[in-house]
Amino acid sequence: MMIANMKTSPRSQKLAGVIEPALGQVLQQLTNPETFGFLTIVDIQVSGDLSVVDVYVQSIGGSESYLKKLQKMTPKITRELMKHVQVRRAFVLRFKSLCKS
Repeated sequence: MMIANMKTSPRSQKLAGVIEPALGQVLQQLTNPETFGFLTIVDIQVSGDLSVVDVYVQSIGGSESYLKKLQKMTPKITRELMKHVQVRRAFVLRFKSLCKS
């Protein structure tokens, strides 16, 4: 499912493809299913300059505040993700929900 917010380029699509499986592993390691529920990465959008990564997530069975908790953990998640993804410059990771809460 593609969410049309950012302009995509071949480089940004490639980075999104690299980030998705690595982020899945990091989220499995760092999140508790009792708090976050079953997290699903719906889409990843990377800005054209590769500086911003928007991650669209959904939670099944988690608390209503899963997104706020995920956003609070973003620095730690980013650090762990950067260990798995080799890029020249760090990017800003932003978690978003498809549902308006």
